[in-house]
Amino acid sequence: MDCPHFDHHETLGDAERSQRYAELRACPVARSEASGGFWILSRHDEVAAAAEDWRTYSSAEGVLAPPPAGRRARQVALEQDPPEHTVYRKLYAELLSRPRVRAIEGAIGANAASRLAALA
Repeated sequence: MDCPHFDHHETLGDAERSQRYAELRACPVARSEASGGFWILSRHDEVAAAAEDWRTYSSAEGVLAPPPAGRRARQVALEQDPPEHTVYRKLYAELLSRPRVRAIEGAIGANAASRLAALA
């Protein structure tokens, strides 16, 4: 099966975007040449497996497509693999725990609503 062309920066209508995603899910692994080229995993099982397999699917070389011009320092935790990533993940884990986030959920919602109101 040929995998569909995919460029996440392309402007598509809702129906066309839904159709494109359905085509991607029918293709186990797709490749896009947009933005310098990248691989696409679109099925839950493949994405979950890739998230656990950092040796094959490393984030250390960057996770943005296209990569930023004049590559800057790596983003802590996001663009790191174990064991380096694990040190930072332990630091973030308590701050982003379910109880801590629930405690500030109202403030987060109010902030988001305020920003959206200003944007509108």
